[in-house]
Amino acid sequence: MKPIAEKQLETQLKQSQDKKNIKILIVDDENVNVYILEKILFKYNMEYDSCSSGKEAIKKVEENEYDVVLLDVMLVEMTGFEVCEYIHKICPELPVIILTSLIDDDSIRYSFKYGAVDYIKKPINEVELLSRVENVIKIRSAERNIKKLYQDILHDLNLSSEIQKYLLPEWFVHKKDFLGVSIYEPSSKVSGDLYDILDLGNDKYLVYMGDISGHGVHAALLMTAVKSLIQSLVMITDKDKYYPHEFLTRLNAIITQTLFEQSYITILCSVIDLQHQKMTVYNAGHPPLLTFNKKTGRAQFVGQKGGCPLGWFPDSEYDKKDEEVFAFDEETVFVMYTDGVFECMNDKGEQLGLKKLLELIETNARDAFHMYLMPQMIKKLLHDNGFKVMTDDFALLKLENTATYFSNYREVFYINSFLINVAALGKKIEHCIKKWTDSDLLATKSELAVNEYLNNIISHGFKGRSTGTIVVEVSYDVKEDSVTLKLYDKGKDWNFNNVLEEKRYRPQDQLANSGRGILIIASIASRFYSKRYEDTNETVIVLIKDELEQEEKYLKNYDHNAKETAVLAASANNEQLHSKLHVPPNKKLPLLTTDNP
Repeated sequence: MKPIAEKQLETQLKQSQDKKNIKILIVDDENVNVYILEKILFKYNMEYDSCSSGKEAIKKVEENEYDVVLLDVMLVEMTGFEVCEYIHKICPELPVIILTSLIDDDSIRYSFKYGAVDYIKKPINEVELLSRVENVIKIRSAERNIKKLYQDILHDLNLSSEIQKYLLPEWFVHKKDFLGVSIYEPSSKVSGDLYDILDLGNDKYLVYMGDISGHGVHAALLMTAVKSLIQSLVMITDKDKYYPHEFLTRLNAIITQTLFEQSYITILCSVIDLQHQKMTVYNAGHPPLLTFNKKTGRAQFVGQKGGCPLGWFPDSEYDKKDEEVFAFDEETVFVMYTDGVFECMNDKGEQLGLKKLLELIETNARDAFHMYLMPQMIKKLLHDNGFKVMTDDFALLKLENTATYFSNYREVFYINSFLINVAALGKKIEHCIKKWTDSDLLATKSELAVNEYLNNIISHGFKGRSTGTIVVEVSYDVKEDSVTLKLYDKGKDWNFNNVLEEKRYRPQDQLANSGRGILIIASIASRFYSKRYEDTNETVIVLIKDELEQEEKYLKNYDHNAKETAVLAASANNEQLHSKLHVPPNKKLPLLTTDNP
């Protein structure tokens, strides 16, 4: 008759064995010890494998899957501690139980130091062996379940994060005479920050920035609900009589009754009226509106009125007298933001604060202001001054009147980051430049540069996935007779100067589908460079008509089949090559290659 302890262990082991049997590796150079262990494991229907050296054990672990390793300390070539350390490096999740006749403090300490999860004293006791194996397997099974649960949660959070980003407006929003540019980064996967730019008709826009109390999933779920509610309220409200205080009163009444129990939301709500160039603002407990004067470089906080956050009191009435009206002219840039912008900390544990934020922007006015990247520039300033901005959700929205900016030979175009959109955009830009310059050369080369760059960045920078709007500003300089293309994208950070240095380009390959778009642009551009500002690339391409015309003449005189010329180019013998092609010494040459000359 079996002892009760053995019966219980046998039952537990059978229960712990799921669809596959437990497989154990025995490492011991004493045949007697191996035989005893194999006999016990066989008795309880466990699979086992055995070897007598540390090197062999390591090889088996690399080639097979085991649930537990029973490892003797006293081996010949390597000690059990050394083998345990190596196994832990190549397979950190594989539990190792040390078998030892040594039970001094140092041996126990070394066992755990080098990665063992338990130890058993020799001679082996069957009940003890089975108990410790059972415990290790249960712990490992629990760890696997926890890891899987964590991966499932992480997957759901990643999906929620992507969905939440789609609920927010694109980083670049261009309306009639009005531009909004934003940056949004949650401290975790999801956030309670929300903002939007909603068209009310008649050249009016509702623009708001809000911050729901708390962080994580709870705040994110409330954010989703509140944002949907705001859009619904906009749809059913008489837009001709739209005022921020009325909107907030209605919103507060609904969320306090249906959504908020212990939560609240601070919100800066505004209505921009482009016809009358004014911005009506109500601040419900939110950080103050920041303005930046483009002419003077002065930054300041504006607004002395307002009310309490939404969700504090269900019967709160937000009054018209607490609204403030500001001139929405072209000299002033308005910035909305959440508290994560000024509550960031440096390495000394010092918080930035509102006052220092204002000083930082004003002191670095030239760096801070950028038509398309001001939010990114402000965040870069914080980073450059030692402030870490990921301790809280970070959201910042810049608003600007552009009534006369996009005129006098300047236009902006934008597309979603899909290859199917590239050709149509290139044609629009070609038509625009042809209308400005009456130059087929400038127009077609501009189209070529835009198409090649966008094809490259979408195919390689975005890795086949959409990451938002790509912006292209096109301008024409009459005096220089040149076109400047400024492209903004949120693809990967890359330095194409390496491509220009390492690759070679043949002019006859311009239309080849060979992935040489960057080299094509370099061959026709007078200036071509790129910079990274936080999560956004700015690329500048300058095409000068006079240089393009000269380039065309040089290319007509170029003998594509002259191997001597190709060899000269490949050997970087610029002096001889310039002489052969009759090119002025200061004139840049198209890059060449010796393959298939």
